[in-house]
Amino acid sequence: MMRRTPSGMTLVETIIAMVILISVILPLLYFGTKAAYNTGIEEMQEAYTLLNGECSIIYSKHLLPKNNKKIAVGGRIYTMICETKRDSSLVYWTLTIKAGPREIGPIKGIAFIPEEDRYAIQ
Repeated sequence: MMRRTPSGMTLVETIIAMVILISVILPLLYFGTKAAYNTGIEEMQEAYTLLNGECSIIYSKHLLPKNNKKIAVGGRIYTMICETKRDSSLVYWTLTIKAGPREIGPIKGIAFIPEEDRYAIQ
């Protein structure tokens, strides 16, 4: 009678190997995506805060920010870009926040800025 030597893995060994592999990969994926997501949320919150502050200055003081302004917040450097178009005393403006080359958040609005203040820039 011939004896066959076992070749390959049994079903139990395969299932155990898959459980070990999944128990290592899933936590790595979870924490990696959570860290990337939190960084994006923090940048969006900081951008919203910066845009909110600039909007309050535009509407309360009738002043526009500089066209290109660097702002440091929490170790990050943001660039705020202000684009304007004047129509008599009304100014159509767009503020955009960028972190490096990536645009985080734009906002648009209309503000009353009298003609005598048309060069009023913070």
